[in-house]
Amino acid sequence: DGCFDWLCPYCGACSSIDAAPEELPKFPQMDYLEAPAAEENGGGNELVVFVVDISGSMGVTTEVTGWKKPLSGTTAATAASLQGLLGAGDSRNQRLPREKAGVTHVSRLMCVQAAIHAQLRDLAKDSEKKSEAQLITFNHEVVLFGDGSKEPVGITGERLDDADEIRRVVGTFVDSGEASGEVSTAAASALHRSKGQFDHLLERVRTLEETGPTALGPALLAAIEVAARGSSSSSSKTSSNGSGSVVASQKKFTTARLVLCTDGLSNVGLGSIEGYEDLAPDRQQEVNAFYESLGEAAQTAGVMVSVVSIEGSACRLENIGRVADISGGSTDIVSPLRLADSALAHSERSLATRCNLTVLVGRGARLVDSKAGTIDDHTAIQDDEEEDLEALQAKISALKAIKDKAVQAEDFLRANALKCEVAALQARAQQASEEDRDRETQAASGKKKGGDFMASRLVHDLGIVTAGTDFAFSVEPSFDSEAAAAKKEKREVPVQLQLRFTLPNGERHLRVATALWPVTAERPMSEACINAPVVGLEALQAAAVLAQQGLYHDARIRLLSTIRLLQRSMCTTEHQQSYLDFIVLGERLDQFMRQKQQQEALFVKDAATSAARLADRDDDASSAIFQIKKLGLRSFSEARSVA
Repeated sequence: DGCFDWLCPYCGACSSIDAAPEELPKFPQMDYLEAPAAEENGGGNELVVFVVDISGSMGVTTEVTGWKKPLSGTTAATAASLQGLLGAGDSRNQRLPREKAGVTHVSRLMCVQAAIHAQLRDLAKDSEKKSEAQLITFNHEVVLFGDGSKEPVGITGERLDDADEIRRVVGTFVDSGEASGEVSTAAASALHRSKGQFDHLLERVRTLEETGPTALGPALLAAIEVAARGSSSSSSKTSSNGSGSVVASQKKFTTARLVLCTDGLSNVGLGSIEGYEDLAPDRQQEVNAFYESLGEAAQTAGVMVSVVSIEGSACRLENIGRVADISGGSTDIVSPLRLADSALAHSERSLATRCNLTVLVGRGARLVDSKAGTIDDHTAIQDDEEEDLEALQAKISALKAIKDKAVQAEDFLRANALKCEVAALQARAQQASEEDRDRETQAASGKKKGGDFMASRLVHDLGIVTAGTDFAFSVEPSFDSEAAAAKKEKREVPVQLQLRFTLPNGERHLRVATALWPVTAERPMSEACINAPVVGLEALQAAAVLAQQGLYHDARIRLLSTIRLLQRSMCTTEHQQSYLDFIVLGERLDQFMRQKQQQEALFVKDAATSAARLADRDDDASSAIFQIKKLGLRSFSEARSVA
C-alpha cells in the first residue's frame, strides 16, 4: 500500500511514510516548488533607488590632471556658462599664481552624478529586465523625487525625528503616483522606454547642488520604505485616492536594491551619530539598534542595500554598514574618481530573495558555531544519563511480543506504531553498544567521554543572493577520534542542506541536497585531500565574524591556525595559489587587529572591551570586516590579481 517505516539518520526518530516508490527522492539533490508565481509578480522588473548625499561636504573637489571635458553628470548649461566667462583673448591656460597648469577640479557630487548617469545608461540598455530608478537626496532635509516625473516631496524639521511621520509621507508619495495611474505594467514600462524612461530622473540628477548638514538616518529609513512598498505584495497595502475609495497598490517589482552614497556622518534627525564616541552607552545602543532595525526591515522586505562611502571622509561605516551587511548588500570605500566602478554605477543582479539555509548534520559530527546563525545540538546521550544496554534489549523484546499480538489481532495501526518504536530503540541500543566499547577504551587511557550528538542544525538567513554569494560552514567530530582510530573504524556522517528561496518571478522553491561525508581520525589523510579554497573561505568568514564582535585575539588565532593548516597541506599548485590568496585577504583583517592590540598593550591598562573596540573602529577596518564576511569563492580566487 506504499506505507513503510523510515528511521531519520539525524534525530533517530522512526516515522511511517505513506508514499509510492516514484514519489521518493531518487537523486542527491532535489528541487521542490512550494508556491507558484503570483499573478501580479512584477514580471521580473527591478527597482533601483539612489540615495544621494548632497550636504556641503559633497562640494569638496579632486584634482584631475589635464584638461577634461565636463563629466557626463554635469549640465550643458553649466559648461556653457563657464565657457561664457572666458572673454576675448582669454585662454584656458590662464591661472592664478602658483596654481597648477592643466588641472581640472571636480567635486564629489559631480562624480556621483556621472556614476548615476552610467548606471541609468546600463539599465536602459538591458532589454531583458524592465527596471525603474528612483532618487532620494538628503542634506538638511530628505527629498523624494521618485522617477523624476512628478513634483518632489520634502521631509524636514521635526519630522526627521519621527519614524512614523517619515513612513506616512513616503506612503502618501508612493500611493499618489499609483492612484494617478503610474502603475508599471509591462505596457506602461514599454511606453516609458519609448519616451526615454530616465530622462526626467537624469534632469533631476543634473540639477543637484550641495549644501547643508547630513540627514542620513531619515533618508535611509525613507528609501527602505520606498523600496519595500515597491517590492511588497498587493495584499499588504491599501491607500486612499482622495475620494473616499480605497486603491490597492499592486506589486510593481520582483527585486529592489538601494544604493546609498555619502561622505559624512549622519548629524540630523534619526540615527544621528556625530560624536558617537562621546555618547552615553545607552545612547550608543539606541543608535546601534536603529541601524540594525533598518537592516532587518530591508532583509524582511527583500531589499538589498549597498553603501558607498567616499574615500577621505568619515561616515562611521560600523553603523551604516550594518544595514548592508544584514540585507546582503556590499560596503565599499571608493575614491571619487572611481565611483563609476562602484555599486553606484554597477551591481550584481539578484538571483533570488528571501533565502534561508538550514544545515543538518547527523551523528558523528557537530556544526561549529562560528557564523551568525542559530545552531541547535540535540544530544542523545549525556555524561550522567548513559543508556543501559540490557534494559534497552529487554524493552525491545517486550515490544516485539506486543507487536506480534497486535498483528494477530489485525490491529495493524497499533502494530505499525510499535514497529517504529522498536526500530528507534534498536538504534539507541546500537549506539549504547558503541558507547560501551568506547568507554572501555577510554577507561584504559583515563579519559572521560562527553555527550554524543545525534543531530546538529544550523539556520542562517542569506537574504538576497547573487552569483557571487557563497556561505561556508565547518563541522567537527563528536565521537572519540582516538578510540575510532584504535578500532580503525570507517565512519560516515549524513549531511543535508535545505535552501528555501524566492525567484524573481515570485516562485517559492525548496532545494534539498543530501550527502554522506566520510570521517577519519587520521590527520595526514584528512589534510591531504582538503579543498583549500573552501577551507580558506570558511576561515576568513569566521574570523570576520569574530572581528566584528571585537574578539580580535580569537579572530587572529583562527587566521593563524588556518595558515598552518594550508602550509601543511600544500602539495599541489592549486593549494599554493589558495594559500597566497588566503595570505592576501587575511592580512586585510589581521593588519588593523594587530595594530589595535599593540596600541592597547601600550596605552590601555585594563583589557579592552569589545564595546570599546566597536565604538572607535574606523571606516577602513569596518569596511574590511563587511567585505570579508560577504566574500565568495570567486573573489577569494582573484585576491592575488587585485592585491
